[in-house]
Amino acid sequence: MMSKTHIVFSLLVCLVLFDLMVIDSPLLFFMSLLFGTLLPDIDLPTSYLGKRLWFLSWPISLFSRHRGLFHGLFFGAFVFFVLLLVGLPFSVYFGFLVGFASHLFIDALTPAGIMPLQPLLSFRVRGFVKTGSLLELFFFMGVVTLIILDVYYKAMHLIAVL
Repeated sequence: MMSKTHIVFSLLVCLVLFDLMVIDSPLLFFMSLLFGTLLPDIDLPTSYLGKRLWFLSWPISLFSRHRGLFHGLFFGAFVFFVLLLVGLPFSVYFGFLVGFASHLFIDALTPAGIMPLQPLLSFRVRGFVKTGSLLELFFFMGVVTLIILDVYYKAMHLIAVL
């Protein structure tokens, strides 16, 4: 999927989580969620994050093909535990984990799919939504619509309370 689709889907997940649980630092949570959402594509120099961190992306792309190691659960777990061990707040490592998981979830909907247990197992989970296709655009617009409805509902509720 395209980076804009990853970002809006993560924003929707973020809004849902804000309704379900108390996040100690919403801004830190959201920033680390975005980082976790974009990080798996660091192995692709033409990606949103790859263009900005080209000095990391190009060397990584030499030893890791796109949707390989960086699109696996083990990589996500490794970064999660590093953030946890460093002693960062809950909102940082949890935000990263949610963003990373949302990235893998919607990339699994594409024909290229993901290999979630790479490098141990090479089975692939794949779907039918081609990156950049009209179907992805419908998915993107549907998610944006849900975000707008959520924000509108919360604003109306806030106004009614005041």
